[in-house]
Parts: sequence; structure tokens; C-alpha cells
Amino acid sequence: MIFLIGLVGLLSMGFMVKFALDSTPVLMEFGKFKQAFLKEYESRGVLEIAVRALPEHRGYNVRATFGKLPGADPAALVEELALYFAREFTGQGRLVVKVSLIEAAGWGCEGERTILEKDFFTADLKQKLFIQKAMDQLKKAPAPGGRWSIVSLRAATPDALRLEISLSAAPEEDAADLDRLVEEVKAWAWEALKDVAVRRVHLVVRSSPGSEKILKEIKLERALPSSSRNQPAAPAGAAGSCGGARKRAA
Repeated sequence: MIFLIGLVGLLSMGFMVKFALDSTPVLMEFGKFKQAFLKEYESRGVLEIAVRALPEHRGYNVRATFGKLPGADPAALVEELALYFAREFTGQGRLVVKVSLIEAAGWGCEGERTILEKDFFTADLKQKLFIQKAMDQLKKAPAPGGRWSIVSLRAATPDALRLEISLSAAPEEDAADLDRLVEEVKAWAWEALKDVAVRRVHLVVRSSPGSEKILKEIKLERALPSSSRNQPAAPAGAAGSCGGARKRAA
């Protein structure tokens, strides 16, 4: 009997040690994220950030408490916070990120109130970050030759961009010259996006800045390595939970 009690105690201790070891990296990542978040959003009135595991290991609930909500649209702010979490949290990913926008309790009996809550699929957030990176890469890349400039750039589909350019000197009648220009833009775009797995660019060539006239519209496409065709899925892992990190008064 004593032997059995000792054996059960030993197994329980082993399980607790393993759980602590498995959970520590996640808790450390939560701590790093919360410190970075408070530093980033302190000037915008954030008081507290808490990250907790959702039931059934579905994902994480990010609860941001503001003393007074900034002037931004709550829906836009919730998405901004979700994207921030997806970008900055490097721990084990999950399927869903739930963002809760909280307004702190007021004077008297008035308690805190939830302004907005929304669930985001982690894969969708990662894809938006991916497209943002692609657009940033194109905007930073200088256009060769000075023959054209970017008019607009936006996401068209999850793995495609819509790029509109205008010409400095439009080759109205010279189809061959226009084709050469398209090849130039194509080479420029793929070089600028060499580190980003965007597969398609919908290119629109306008005759001049502000012109409605489209000289050419073409969909550029390239093959990607199999490892880059899809964004990495959120890996399953042990759930962690963590309480709030509250900003301390100076």
C-alpha cells in the first residue's frame, strides 16, 4: 500500500515537472509580448493587456483595457491589435485569436465594459501581414529608368497584389515598347518580392498620372517553391494562460 502511494506520488510529481517545463516557454513569450504591447500602446491610453488560452485549446484571448478609448474606430482598432499579436507573439500558434476591447471601470459602481470582441483566424492574420510585407517591399524598391511610377498598390487576393503604374512618356502606338516595359516591370516586381511568397501580380498600366486610360492590363504569375506556396499553419501545442500585465504609475 505504501509502495503504491509512493509510486502515485512519484508519477504525479513527474507530470507536474513536465507540465511546468512545457508551459514555461509559452509563459515567457506571453510576458515578452505584454511588455512590448504596453510600451507600444501606452501613449494611446492602454492600462492593461492580458493573454489567456481559449477553451478547448482553440487559441488565445487578447484582452486590452483602455482608460479611455483612442479616437480610432473600434473595429479598426480590434483588427490592429489582432495583427499586432500575430506579428509580435512568437510562441506556439493556434487556430483563433480573440481580441476583446475593454473600457476600464469608472467612478462609483460603474464597472468595466466590453466595447467590442471579435475572433480572427490566425491564418488570415498571417496572410494580411504577408501582403503588407509584400507591398512594403515594392514601395521601397526604386523604379528603374524613371519611365513609370506607382499609382496604387493593394491586395487583390490572399496571394496576389494589384499594381497600377503610370507612364512618364506613354508609348501610345508602340506595342513592342509597351511589351518591353511590362517585362521590365515584371522583372522589377519579382526581384523586389524575392523574399516574399506572392505568386501573382495584377498589373495595370495607365497612360499618365491621373489618367483613366488603360494601355495594358495583364496578370503576372510565377511558380513558387513548394515550401512557400502556403503560409505555415498554426501548430498545435500546449495551452498556456497568463494574467494581466498592468502599467505601473511612474
